[in-house]
Amino acid sequence: MDVTDIIGVLRSRGRIDGKREQELMRSLENAHYGFLLPRTGEFVDALLSASVGKAGLVETPRLGELREAVAWQIEYGRHLKDVPLGSNVAAGSELLFLSKLTRLAGKVVALIWSKDVALKSKAAACTWAWQHLRLEQVDYLPIENRAPAARQHFVDLQYAGLATVVFSITGRSYRSIGRVRKQYLDWAFKTVLDDYAARRPAFEKVLVDLVAQFINLLFEPGLEMDEDDYPVRVALARDYVGCFPKRIQTMLQEHALLSDKLALRRTEIVTIGDMSFSARSFFAAVKLAHEQGRATAPLRKTRRQARFALSIRRRPVGLSGSRLPIGKPRPTSQTTRWLCCWRTRKSASKP
Repeated sequence: MDVTDIIGVLRSRGRIDGKREQELMRSLENAHYGFLLPRTGEFVDALLSASVGKAGLVETPRLGELREAVAWQIEYGRHLKDVPLGSNVAAGSELLFLSKLTRLAGKVVALIWSKDVALKSKAAACTWAWQHLRLEQVDYLPIENRAPAARQHFVDLQYAGLATVVFSITGRSYRSIGRVRKQYLDWAFKTVLDDYAARRPAFEKVLVDLVAQFINLLFEPGLEMDEDDYPVRVALARDYVGCFPKRIQTMLQEHALLSDKLALRRTEIVTIGDMSFSARSFFAAVKLAHEQGRATAPLRKTRRQARFALSIRRRPVGLSGSRLPIGKPRPTSQTTRWLCCWRTRKSASKP
């Protein structure tokens, strides 16, 4: 327990109000109190309240304070090790703070893109946040593992995490979320990821592997899933994949975790009402009826047959729904217009 926990208890018990709580937290922040991260909501509010100029977001005094606070926490984090927090082993490792610090940028960006504000404001706020919250310049690996390759992989994961923010974006409707996700990834790749991938050719594989792992969580063995639920999950996975640039889509579709799940499947059964056909016999009957006017197809799990007949009707000329005077002949087009529909009926098959 530290002083921030005591402040939280005082607030929950009504001993101090929200304004006083904020004042106390600000005083700790200004004193460079160790291992204290700005609250995500406060960070986002400060970003979205700043004005946007031609060169991007105009930094306010409050944003300057937050930037300085994060810089101090990065410096404190340099001294963390992969050892228990004090004597309480169950509390986790000192690197728990590292986990919170590395997630801050993603949480801020996701919350910004979930807000109903102008696209220009979102892009400017996220560009500022990424510039000041990215951690690739920090050697944050545990003391016993400082190999250059391991550090580079850590940096790659920081950048790849910017793509997985897409899974945390929320919205008012499924359609609006899909649109916002595409807008976000368009910003992320054009502003940050494309440039980084050009400098690090191996990065895109790291990104695709991480995104594929996230999408594959939809198909976790532990999740309750019935036969009807599976296609919904496949459709959701395809929607996520479709938000990414074309080259990343191709890599995701071919990824070992997703290739089988995202593959197009052949339709084997066609159902109309209470009648069920094999897809092969149904479409063969449709083709034959179209050519000859009539056809039959066997129903599944029964000896009965369904007859297909082409119904043709002459259509009057004129706008749909228009009225003609009673007793007047109804004109028809010189080139006859046909309306076709398929009719099916059951009949007992001959022995």
